[in-house]
Amino acid sequence: MSADPDDKPVPRFRRSDEFSRFGVEPKVWFRAPENKTLAAQCASVFGDVKPRIGTIVLRYETDDKGTILANAGYKLTALITNVEKYQTIQNLIRGGWNLFDHDLLISCGRGADDKQWQHLTFTPAPESFLRRAPADFQAQITAEAEVLFNGALCKKFAKALPDEEILKLLGAHSFGGQLPMANPGNPFVQQPTASQFSGSTEPGPASAPPGSAFSDLVAKETRTHNQQLAV
Repeated sequence: MSADPDDKPVPRFRRSDEFSRFGVEPKVWFRAPENKTLAAQCASVFGDVKPRIGTIVLRYETDDKGTILANAGYKLTALITNVEKYQTIQNLIRGGWNLFDHDLLISCGRGADDKQWQHLTFTPAPESFLRRAPADFQAQITAEAEVLFNGALCKKFAKALPDEEILKLLGAHSFGGQLPMANPGNPFVQQPTASQFSGSTEPGPASAPPGSAFSDLVAKETRTHNQQLAV
């Protein structure tokens, strides 16, 4: 929880914009780069960026109707969801269901058939179990959740990759899994041209290294971005 300008506690969320493609080699799962030119190239190869939003939730032991069991145990866990489900939660909050005063009942929309818990529904409960707990227990849970929010939760998201690694992924997928390698002993095997790597239809010099023109543009924008951050 954190406080809004009116000192009312509000839930805290983290967002990660990611590119992903599984079931192919090399696998793709990385955070969208800050460099807009590079991000646009990633979108053209890997599809639209996928936002993922997460928070830490306090999970109680309940029966199958969501009623908290007597002497219920608990655990703190990460909830990672998409923009649509996040918007559903935000609509509940805007509708007057402050999640500091009300628990949120989370159920699987397709029952036991949904092994990955992808089809979730959210229903506000009449009150908050934590709010009825002793103050020292509330403080303990809040402190533990803060540590997880700033640590373990971040590991649930894709990693940020250096621009150079992203360029290699783009090249590998453009050439069906791996970049063609130059063979000094075979004059008939050449490096891919800059135009091949960048997706351009314009011919490029056969001696150009993979993606040199696009790589230079990415490097230039990255330097500019870093300089702006340093100011």
